[in-house]
Order: sequence, then C-alpha cells, then structure tokens
Amino acid sequence: MAEPLLCSTKIEQLQNLLGDNFTQIACLFIDKTKDYLSQINVAIDQGNTPQLAQLAHSLKGSSGNIGANKLMDCALGMENLVRENELQQLQHSYREMVEVFEYTRQAMQELID
Repeated sequence: MAEPLLCSTKIEQLQNLLGDNFTQIACLFIDKTKDYLSQINVAIDQGNTPQLAQLAHSLKGSSGNIGANKLMDCALGMENLVRENELQQLQHSYREMVEVFEYTRQAMQELID
C-alpha cells in the first residue's frame, strides 16, 4: 500500500491543538517548503552536498511535524542519497519531491479552504 500524502491522525491532532491557527501554520509550511525546494535545486546544481543534506533534513522534519508523510519520505530519500553519495540520482529525487509537494499542497489547501 502506498504511503498517504497526509497523516490524517497528525492533521486532526494539530487542528484540535491549534484551532484556527492551523490555517496559518499550514500556509507557513507551504511557503517554507517552496523556499526549501528552490534552495535544494540550487544546492543540487552547485553540487553543495553539505547544504543539500541540511535542507533535506529540515524539510523532512517540517513535513513530519505537520503530517505530510509522503513528502517526509521524499526528503528522507534525498538525505539518504547524499549520505550514500548516490549523487547521480538527485535530479530524479528532486523531480519526485516537487511532484509530491504539489499534491501535498493541494491536499493542504483543501483542508484550510
């Protein structure tokens, strides 16, 4: 079974905990993730693996915190590619991450609209 985009249990817990502030947090997550993806793309182009590892790790954490499980898995995969020096697979991993983010963004948007 494929990993769901969002962890409904985590989302529900956050909505209960944060109330109306959940919308603000979700929007912040979306905006910050766009920044991460842009910075990841630059780090790949420049071959800056230390920065890439740090960005992937940060994206993994923020995705996990908000319940974006599939995006978290993509970030973990990229982090592992860097750690294992599988750099030739980074562009493919990045394209997958961007695609998963777009689906995640749409799903999040539906939750907050």
